[in-house]
Amino acid sequence: MSQRSREQSETSLQSFAAETLPQANRKLRHADPVAIIDWSIETARALAEESRQTAGRLGHLPPIMMTTSMGVNAAVMLHAVTSRLPNIPVVWVDTGFNLADTYRVAHQLEHDLNLNLRVYSPRMTPERIRTLMGGVPMTEDEEQHRRFTELVKLEPFDRAIQELQPRVWLTGIRREETAYRRGLECVTYDSRGLIKVAPFFHATEADLEAYRRRYTLPTTKHYFDPTKVDASRECGLHTASSAA
Repeated sequence: MSQRSREQSETSLQSFAAETLPQANRKLRHADPVAIIDWSIETARALAEESRQTAGRLGHLPPIMMTTSMGVNAAVMLHAVTSRLPNIPVVWVDTGFNLADTYRVAHQLEHDLNLNLRVYSPRMTPERIRTLMGGVPMTEDEEQHRRFTELVKLEPFDRAIQELQPRVWLTGIRREETAYRRGLECVTYDSRGLIKVAPFFHATEADLEAYRRRYTLPTTKHYFDPTKVDASRECGLHTASSAA
């Protein structure tokens, strides 16, 4: 896609978001996750049709992807979404600093759910990063930690966006997780040119636990994200969003 075509597409998507998202959030505020996932798929197909693509008509995937952290609640989102759209690209930014339990559960989920898993990792190895930065930077060193986060999470994610060219992004973020997320909506416009949808946005930990038990899904008991350190912090992946 040429630079001009990309700019025209982003402008069109911004207009679509401004016109559609307020109504969508009113409609989906009390909807169950499956209804929200279905709305996302139909929206992606509509955007593909609008831009004269043939993804929906020819049976290929619409321009939609989902992300996973392979964290504690990852299996719920992965199961729910792939039940509706089995071959959806599943982007996992593997920072290289995950705990062993995370890798074991990720391997199990990829096999059990037959995931179309797309793993994006930093261009540097963890050993090289540790050497150059003197270990994993703590959040107290804001500038060094910002550089670390850019290196291990934001750059790989941007690479995924460039390669997959989605228009709709399904994410597992939830309202109750952080103070920042409590100010968001279920559907937002992301400044990277994406309609971001969180099907489980209003779900509680109890809701997720019930879902896991219902479908006998595994969970990562030991999970640590070095770009957040504290679960109440943001890593930067979602702070580019703005409610439309």
